[in-house]
Amino acid sequence: NEVSGTPSNVANITVLKITTHPQSKLVAATTVVRLMCTSSVSSNVMFSWTHIGTFINGQSSTTGDTSILTITSVMNSDAGSYMCTVRSGSLSVMSNTATLT
Repeated sequence: NEVSGTPSNVANITVLKITTHPQSKLVAATTVVRLMCTSSVSSNVMFSWTHIGTFINGQSSTTGDTSILTITSVMNSDAGSYMCTVRSGSLSVMSNTATLT
């Protein structure tokens, strides 16, 4: 079915990507650190964070297309690599690695 030469069966394609990757930081002990990850998709999206490959629970907040990982009092054990994974349906994408030193 066409109206004015435009097909009526145009598919919507969702491209899932990370638009803001977490950034590496040099921080002093006991300071507050926030790492941000933003997705190209804002609905039906789930974020997860890892520190040196181990999942982090309960330290992030998500609003729409953005997740912020907060470390309230940095310790030596918090140093290392952090990554954000974004999932939407069957799609998933991982961020670049951010290093906390």
